Amino acid sequence: MSGLSVIIPTFNRTKFLTEAVISVLEQTVLPHEILIINDGSSPEFEHDLEKIASLSPLIELINNDTQKGVSFSRNQGIEAASGAFISFLDDDDILEMNFIKRGIAEFNENEKADVLISNTDILESGSTQSHGYKHFRKLMRNKSTLVGDEVNDASFFLTHCPMIHSFIFKNPVIKQFQFPEDLKYGEDMYLWIEMVDSEINFKRVDWIGGYFRLHKGNVSSHIDIGEKINFYEKIVNSGFDLNEHSSFLVALRGFYWSLRSGSFSKRYFWSVIKHPVWSLKAIWKRAKIHLHH
Repeated sequence: MSGLSVIIPTFNRTKFLTEAVISVLEQTVLPHEILIINDGSSPEFEHDLEKIASLSPLIELINNDTQKGVSFSRNQGIEAASGAFISFLDDDDILEMNFIKRGIAEFNENEKADVLISNTDILESGSTQSHGYKHFRKLMRNKSTLVGDEVNDASFFLTHCPMIHSFIFKNPVIKQFQFPEDLKYGEDMYLWIEMVDSEINFKRVDWIGGYFRLHKGNVSSHIDIGEKINFYEKIVNSGFDLNEHSSFLVALRGFYWSLRSGSFSKRYFWSVIKHPVWSLKAIWKRAKIHLHH
């Protein structure tokens, strides 16, 4: 195996998909392959998908007859990928032109690393006055002051939730795992935490790997509150060995979203109140930053 496989799930969004694919084809080091997983897009998108697939012999188009979800599609890509490394790109985001070159170089210099995490910036085409833009910038400013910079810890992912295009995985490592297909929110975060629990070695690098497109069609902006509660319930019931930071964040957010849904969770409430290390001042400081994840 050699090179990097890029997996791009897509559903009814060929306009942005074209830009995503071009950002991969314009890399200073080309990928081993680009796997586009068409997750049951409507028939009117078939022509555009075939046109995009014809842009390069590196592209393979895999079609699902019906929509099965982004986790199913990513898992399909993992199974099909044959590159030495694997990365994921949402169909509305783009990669920085040196992403593959820098990523492979980092792995060559750090043989013990299983997963690489780069930084993300936002595409400036969106409104700089929108709530989403301001929230993203706030997270970027505060990310180094919250719970430290230890990436091999669940609290890092609960705090920062790096964009999926920021990651590069060694092929044999990611093939040991699957994205949870029962989650519609936090499926990537759940997988990162599962990998931490399995002692997979993450390495963070200080360069931009890709760009997040902020727009009205972002899936994350239309998630039902119940789906967020499902994510925290799955974390609680997972049996993961969470440290104090991580267990606090899960309890705090689970309690917050249960209140937002109109219910009161005694379990989350007492988990927050009785937490052994966090003062009320610390709770308030972190709550202002973390609650809306």
